[in-house]
Amino acid sequence: MIPTEPAIALAASPREWAPALQRHIADHGGARLRATVLHPDDALAEDADVFVLDDTTSFLTGPLVAELHRRGRGVLGVFDPGDPTGKDQLRSCGVDDVIERYATPSELLTAIARIAPSQSARSDLGDARAAWEESTDLPSPPRPAPGAAVAAVVGASGGVGTTEVALALASSAPRGGRSVALVDAEGSHALACRLGLGLYPNVLAAADAVARGRTLDPCEWLQPVGDGPLRALVGGSGDVEELRGDDLRQLLGALAEHGPVVLDAGAGRTAATGAPDDVGGGLERHLLSPSRAAQGRSAVLGAHAVVLVADGTPVGLGHALAWLAAVHEDLEPTRLHVLINHSPEGQRARRHIEDELVRLTPLAGLWHVPTDPRVRRAAWDGTQVTRGPLPTVARQLAAAALGVPAAEQPARSGRRLRWRRRRDAEAASQP
Repeated sequence: MIPTEPAIALAASPREWAPALQRHIADHGGARLRATVLHPDDALAEDADVFVLDDTTSFLTGPLVAELHRRGRGVLGVFDPGDPTGKDQLRSCGVDDVIERYATPSELLTAIARIAPSQSARSDLGDARAAWEESTDLPSPPRPAPGAAVAAVVGASGGVGTTEVALALASSAPRGGRSVALVDAEGSHALACRLGLGLYPNVLAAADAVARGRTLDPCEWLQPVGDGPLRALVGGSGDVEELRGDDLRQLLGALAEHGPVVLDAGAGRTAATGAPDDVGGGLERHLLSPSRAAQGRSAVLGAHAVVLVADGTPVGLGHALAWLAAVHEDLEPTRLHVLINHSPEGQRARRHIEDELVRLTPLAGLWHVPTDPRVRRAAWDGTQVTRGPLPTVARQLAAAALGVPAAEQPARSGRRLRWRRRRDAEAASQP
């Protein structure tokens, strides 16, 4: 069992060790990154076990290190072996330990664990982390937590409308007076921009609260959307990058205790271009960006239902097939839904899409949403779409994916029903 991970703060540095360590923590864990600081006041304000700086840190002084020690924090110094004065400068300031700038992230984490105050149980963290990394086997895919209703919306490629689908699904999920949480892990402030929400509270703050054992009150951490029971937890690229493997999944589980949860996971491919070297390469390369692969894999595979959104074009179908081929061994078909956005109107094209998808793997559901100008207008106006094919499909999908009772459909006029029947008959008669 891997010991409890130390919380760390980093001094901003132009050297490669800092971003390499951040990427390693995001992908593999080993520590909890609290912040990157630019000022001594920020270094003192951050509640971290270890503060990591180097010999180029402009605000490095002996009194600062002494004050950090007084507050019960360890200090690790990074030096350039090519500069004979750097190591001596760090030692003269009283840092607990020093390490070369060319040390690997695993070596840095070992040094951090060694000097973390009152954390003797972490002394073997580096060896445990290295042993885990040497294993070529991926951990077993997480199973959904009992009683948790979580649906993850993933795009087969960029620009397919995952945010709109997630918003429509979340808006259709509230039933019986329970609130529903819409969580943004897409990584570009898409949800905040779409709904005009503030950037705090955010995913990073809420996940950190859960990791520290705090009770997650949705009224405190989630922002209300309109006057209904829908609440949103926004996220940006910097927030999600700092989450580690299980943070997002644990956050979703805590939110699911209060009601259904919809996760906007964003594009599932590492590149929207569909270049050949992007195809294959395992699940991590088809869920979110590489630096968020570990926590994205855990959160998406731990959801009760996964909704893959694909564009209704031959290229969009190719992206969906590549995504499904990468995950079919790790994701049970009973939990997998595919939604074709901007689906072609002709029955022939739809049948072709369905034949190709079902031939690859069984699906829990296949949904078609045609192009609707109301969706684009709502995006520019910052409003929600309440009528049309998207909310209609979203109500049915919410019943199938989240297990909420299906909402009653509004009555349609006889004239409109006759028009739909005539249109469907004409489409069916086409060769």
